[in-house]
Parts: sequence; structure tokens; C-alpha cells
Amino acid sequence: MKIRLLLAAFVLLLVLCGSVFGEGVSSRGPSRSFRRSLISSLPAGIAGGVAGSTGTTLLFPLDAAKTLRQTNPKVYSSLGSSLRALLTTRANKVGVTPATLRRLYSGVGVASFWSFPSSFLYFYTYTAFKGALPLSGPLLHSVSAASGNAVSSIIFVPKEMIKQRSQMTGMKVGECISTIFRDKGLKGFYVSYVPTLFRNVPSAVLRFTIYESLRSNIEAVKSIGVDGGDDRGGSGGVMFAVAGGVAGSAASLLTTPLDVLKTRMNTGDFSGVVQCAKYIARNDGMKGLFAGAGARAGWSCAFSAVGFGVFEAVKSALENGSENRNFGRVGVGDGDGVGGNCNCVGGRCELKKLR
Repeated sequence: MKIRLLLAAFVLLLVLCGSVFGEGVSSRGPSRSFRRSLISSLPAGIAGGVAGSTGTTLLFPLDAAKTLRQTNPKVYSSLGSSLRALLTTRANKVGVTPATLRRLYSGVGVASFWSFPSSFLYFYTYTAFKGALPLSGPLLHSVSAASGNAVSSIIFVPKEMIKQRSQMTGMKVGECISTIFRDKGLKGFYVSYVPTLFRNVPSAVLRFTIYESLRSNIEAVKSIGVDGGDDRGGSGGVMFAVAGGVAGSAASLLTTPLDVLKTRMNTGDFSGVVQCAKYIARNDGMKGLFAGAGARAGWSCAFSAVGFGVFEAVKSALENGSENRNFGRVGVGDGDGVGGNCNCVGGRCELKKLR
């Protein structure tokens, strides 16, 4: 309880810091810069929600196999063995049947549904803090990513608890929820909150720092392509997806022990992180903390590639749609694009900022 209170205080401190920073940056009113960042970050939040739901749905079978592998690494020595177990029928044959599909996708509904608000909060908070804090470089990305995780985990943690219990037991979502609530009450949905933050915050800091670095290079290449007449915009989405995959796999590989702790806390009956870690070390050895590291890195590579690729595409579409609506309202001035509210340079038109 004390740790949770400290985490709640940490989130509140981040929000207050953001407000103070926003007030310091803007001279026109209290926290105006921060409020403006909250509004302008809505497209990023929506794009993040769509990306999270899409990635969760497409890669759910691999996630189920990863969960089974981490839960019992002695029985399932690889991702392939856990995937075969999920596809094994009652006749002891490997195949795709209605029963095995139900096993593979057990819990996909709640996971995909709640992925939208969880990912919305994640990317919305990250983008809002990134736009308001008077920081730069890796420090800005780190603080923003940590803030996004702390806020989105309020939804992410119970969603993961229900999903992984459903994957392991085959119970329906409603049955999982009632069982958890009956046995441990509301706090039962948050038993892995601390290990989840221990895993997600370092992972997010690494992922976003790497991704933002790669993204800035991609933007530089795209701008060179546009200025030189060679339109490389069509390949931008693929480049963002590749950058996301690289960032995701690197971050996940380094934080696998934290993911194993989170999975064991969700699927077992442990009173705390220390007890869980001691149990894994005693029964599975230190290698148990890295169970499924390769599989997790591969899964995270695919998830981050889909996630960041969809995120950039949806965000770009939303922002371009908003700009087009503004363009139609304010007018363009002279027909040659000079003067008025429109700047046309090199075949690209951009609206001037209205003051």
C-alpha cells in the first residue's frame, strides 16, 4: 500500500510539474502552454488507441504462447512448444479447430477493447508532457514515457490480469472478473501494479528514446527527399514501423526479468515481488527470469512495428484532416500562394499561424 501511495504521489508530482512548467513557459496565462499541449495531443491519443487495439488483436496468439511459456518454463522450453500445446486437440493432434482457436484467443475481447483507452492514455500523456515540459533530448522522452506509463497502467494492469488469467485457465472474461473480485476484492486486479511499472517504465524509456532518435533521422531523410524532388513519403510508414520494431525488441530484451515477474504475479498466488523473485530463482534458477526472452523480443518487435506504424499513419491522417479543415475556413489569399494565410514553398503549402 505504501508503494502504491508513493507511485500515486509520483504521478501527481508529474502533473503538478507539468502545470508549473506550462505556467513558466507561457506569459499569457497560468498553465496556458500545458493546457494547449493537452488539447493538441488528442490526435496522438486517438492514434495510440487505434494502434494498441490493432496490435493486440493481430498478435494475440503469440502473446498467449508467450504467457504460457513464462508461466511454466520447465514444461515449455520454447515459444514453439507452448504454441503447439495451445493448438493440441483432445485427440493429441496439433491442428486448428474451434476448440484450439478458442484457446488461442481466450481473453482477446477484453484485451483489445481495453487496449484502446489504455493506449490512448499512454500516447496522450506522453505527447502532452513532451509538448509542455521545458526539456529536450533523451531526458524529455524519458520523463514523458514514464508519465505515460504511470497513468495508463491504471487501466493496463487490470486488463492484463484478466487477459492472462483467461489465457491460462480458459475461463470466460466475466468468470475471470468475478473470481478475482471474490477472492481478493478490487485490489486483486492490481496485485501486479508495482512489477508492471518496474517493467514498463524502464522499457518505455528505452523504447521511446531509441524510437525518437530513429524517427528524427527518418524525418531528416524524408525532408531531403522532398526538397530534392524525390518523394519518399510512401516509404515513410514502413520506415517508422522498422524503427518501432528495432526500439521495441531492444527494450523488451533488456527488461525480460521484469516481465517474467509481472506474468508470475498475475497467474500465481504471491504476496509480493520479492517472494515471487525468490520462488523463480529457487525453482527455475536465474535463467527462469529470462524465460522467453527471445520470444518476447520477437513479439515486441512485431507489436512495436505494428503499433508505431499504425500510430504514425493515423496521427498523420488526423492532423492532415484538421489542417485541411482550417485551410478551407481561413482562405489562401493570392492565387500564387504569396501573402494571405498560406505559404507555398517547393510545391508544399502550409498555413501561417494565426495570432
